[in-house]
Amino acid sequence: MYDWFELTDAELSETYGVPLHILQATTTPEAKRLVVLGSLQDRLAQIELRLKRKAGRPAHDDELMSVDAVRAMCCWDMAHVVGAIVAKKKGRSYSRKDGTSISNREVIGLVDLVEQGPYLSQSTVEASVSRGKKILKIDRRWRSEVCDKLWEGFAQTT
Repeated sequence: MYDWFELTDAELSETYGVPLHILQATTTPEAKRLVVLGSLQDRLAQIELRLKRKAGRPAHDDELMSVDAVRAMCCWDMAHVVGAIVAKKKGRSYSRKDGTSISNREVIGLVDLVEQGPYLSQSTVEASVSRGKKILKIDRRWRSEVCDKLWEGFAQTT
């Protein structure tokens, strides 16, 4: 779908957070693809881990911790990674505030490619992501003040 082989090692490192020396050590396009997929899978696992409920009795139900919101947050992150890649290919700068026009189905397909995990059938996941987008107030261009604030909180805890 999106050809990251056209990006330089430095651009891949900046976009996916993979250390540059690891990308430079890979000798084949397939090895680079596996490194990038591993990086994306790690990012999604970190998001899900941070959004998981803590052990013990919950103080109250929080919609932001629901499976729907976690799935939507993972898709939100993936949509912006793809938006950054497309913008770089077109020679433009990218900002999450501008958003991207990738569809729910395309983003879910990419997340599913990276992480073969807790997701069920395509229609179930699409419905779940749609519910999560409502909870997180994500618009059609994948913009969300709620997600931006959550993301800032993740950056402060790492």
